[in-house]
Amino acid sequence: MSTIRDSLQYQQSPYTVTDHAAEADAILEACGKKFPQLVPFLLEPSNLLALGGLRGVSPYANFGVHDKLAGSEEFQTLLRRYGIRLIREERHYGKKTKEVVYMVVHTGAFEAVPDLYPAVKSWWEPKPHEYSYLHYLDWYTYNLAGCENELENNRLPSGWLAEWWTPHNICFGMLLGYPGVAICSLAAADMANRRLGVPPEMGSANFKYPANKGAALGYDLQMADSGSRQIAAHQKRWQSFFDMLYEAWPEARVKQLLK
Repeated sequence: MSTIRDSLQYQQSPYTVTDHAAEADAILEACGKKFPQLVPFLLEPSNLLALGGLRGVSPYANFGVHDKLAGSEEFQTLLRRYGIRLIREERHYGKKTKEVVYMVVHTGAFEAVPDLYPAVKSWWEPKPHEYSYLHYLDWYTYNLAGCENELENNRLPSGWLAEWWTPHNICFGMLLGYPGVAICSLAAADMANRRLGVPPEMGSANFKYPANKGAALGYDLQMADSGSRQIAAHQKRWQSFFDMLYEAWPEARVKQLLK
């Protein structure tokens, strides 16, 4: 039983796992015909969740030596047909890097955040004016301020502001499609750590997929909340999605595609 109340009132999308998997599969099929070199990168877990609409954004997407192809108008046009935007993340301060990094945005899932987390509807601005990096940053900063205001006025637990990262963890956690219990559990753990100096015992929700599929994907929560029915349902849903897609796109198929 969860010890944390889901203050965000999270609910799953109205679509089945098969619906989400079919959406991702259609995009992979289309890319495989015209841009086979990019398919292995799209098959990385976070990108796959975005293609299937199970998360609004997949940050830090890297296409290796094919970054110019990924940024081409032809590829961007194909993705737009499926409601996907590829936004190049830009660094204007700090150490410069030659690495080209993108954010994969599923516009439908991105704009559905207030439907999946109804508690934020009164203050959450659903989308930027344009899907460009500067407009995204402006939009995100606006929502961070809105989240902080909710916390300060105790419409979300004001104690969570003991950790200044909390507004970001809430806003970005929703964009990443994490369940409300997990987002709230982490916020409460950070609060306890700041106030008491003793962090609660933490655990994580993890997923199984081929070992060569990019960075590990999962989310943190207090061990006391690991038995939540919401967490169990969410893990089952995402795992079923991965099982379907990686069965349909085994390594042998991808290698054949690249010949």
